[in-house]
Amino acid sequence: MDTGTARPLSHEVLFNFDLLHNVFSYLHRPPAAFPPANADEDKPGVEEATLASAARVCRTFTDPALAVLWSSLANFFPLWSLLEPLRTMGETAQPPQEKFKYILTDEISTENWARFCHYAALIREIRLDDISDMRIDHSVWLHLLRKSGGRFPDLFPRLRSLAYALHNPHQTSILLFLSPTLRRLKFYCSWRAADWGPYARQEAAVSMLLRTACTDCPELDDLRLTMLEFPGPLRTAAEGLKHRLRRLELGTLEISDTATIQALADITTLEQLREIHVKFTPTERVAVTGFRALKDLSIICDAAEDVSKFLACVVSPLESLEICSFAPSSAWLEEFGVIVPMVKSLKSFKIELLPEPTGFEPETVHLSHLVEPLFPLRNLEVFSLLVRDTRLVAEDSSFEAIAKAWPRLTSFALDGGLLTSATTLAGLAHFAKHCPSLHTLLLPHLDDAPVISPHDSLPSQGALRRLSFYLMHDMNIHDAEATARTIWRLFPNLDIQGECRRLPIHKVTPANEDDEDEDDEPYAAARRTKTEAGREAWIAVLYAVQMLQIEGAR
Repeated sequence: MDTGTARPLSHEVLFNFDLLHNVFSYLHRPPAAFPPANADEDKPGVEEATLASAARVCRTFTDPALAVLWSSLANFFPLWSLLEPLRTMGETAQPPQEKFKYILTDEISTENWARFCHYAALIREIRLDDISDMRIDHSVWLHLLRKSGGRFPDLFPRLRSLAYALHNPHQTSILLFLSPTLRRLKFYCSWRAADWGPYARQEAAVSMLLRTACTDCPELDDLRLTMLEFPGPLRTAAEGLKHRLRRLELGTLEISDTATIQALADITTLEQLREIHVKFTPTERVAVTGFRALKDLSIICDAAEDVSKFLACVVSPLESLEICSFAPSSAWLEEFGVIVPMVKSLKSFKIELLPEPTGFEPETVHLSHLVEPLFPLRNLEVFSLLVRDTRLVAEDSSFEAIAKAWPRLTSFALDGGLLTSATTLAGLAHFAKHCPSLHTLLLPHLDDAPVISPHDSLPSQGALRRLSFYLMHDMNIHDAEATARTIWRLFPNLDIQGECRRLPIHKVTPANEDDEDEDDEPYAAARRTKTEAGREAWIAVLYAVQMLQIEGAR
């Protein structure tokens, strides 16, 4: 194009790299939250194919399309595929488990190495690399180290997030990817400690990996240790990241020793501590003080009193607390009263009560009795409660008490089992009247009897966008038109096309009351029929609400 000729405005847009990058970003899949369930889940999909096609349209599109396509990968394998001549070892290779390994059959050419380095520099995130050690022969690492002059991590100058599967505690290939730019690191420990010799030796090996990560990654401030079975490496990471770690997620590791808790409490910058599983002896007093920056805590416990013991260690006023408990709901009736004075600053409180089934008739608990000790938390904006071991009675009066106690609510979710009583339209009205900022309301199921007269005075709340129910098979809607008119009067601005059609996930647990024998085909068929009927009834209500919204807008 002649530089002396003025470009049309449309051409200016097409030649703007930032605009094109933003457009192409909408085609990229969001990062996977969990490891793929099968080998096909992280294969290139329609979005990746579209980006690849866009990169071939013209030179203007090539760089921004490839930058988006390569920015976030499921693993490093697309990069390894550029290493010609990389070949699969023959089917007769020995030992048998090595037959799917990839090897280099010749020297890497200068051209291929330049292409490899170019694409490596585009990678910003690896979502979960669980194949490099499984499919790349160790001899390839040696070639790469020699080609890069012994500074392999420098190949990834923009890598920010790395999730890597360790298949044994002595695996060291992850050290090659610890770029100085790395800010988020997830170790997915996919081995059973009982199969790999003395625990002390395993702890030392994993501690070495984490110590190296703390040293080689000066920007690292987000660490996740998934499926780790011993606390030694955690203490190493806590010491190495003492003044810069902001987010820590632990998963299944049980922590019961004071040394580990004190190491975590001494991290001066820690703002988020996720999925810490604490387990103390009944008479133990935890003499630890710290957590001076902590705002967001997610805790797992086997005994209700373990939560209050841990909270006593936290100096910082918490804003968000999540509890996953395997203690019975009855134990929390008293324990909530102990916890509340420690967490008066909470804005978000999420609770999951998942005790093991006892085989006896479930206890009946009124929702109002269970949550009443929490009413002093006057700043609550988000509240979520999942209960599985009780016959939960959620009367309209319970919802009235909750709505009055927490008028700042923006999101409320109640997930009970099959034995949870149904919500009525009068119960919905309490939220409309007392919670003016509520935008999300998730409840077990709906019973539209008794009918509310069109002439009855009802509050109108314009903030609610999402109204959904967990248990579609228990929906009891007699008159979709009348129900829709009442819901429209209560919440005129529901997002019918988006949020309201998205059903919340009813979490299945071992103690779930509705976890019946899956081999009982007649029961399963009847359950599916009821679920489909409930879903169709709710869709009919939403359709009628949408028609009322359209008529009201005219």
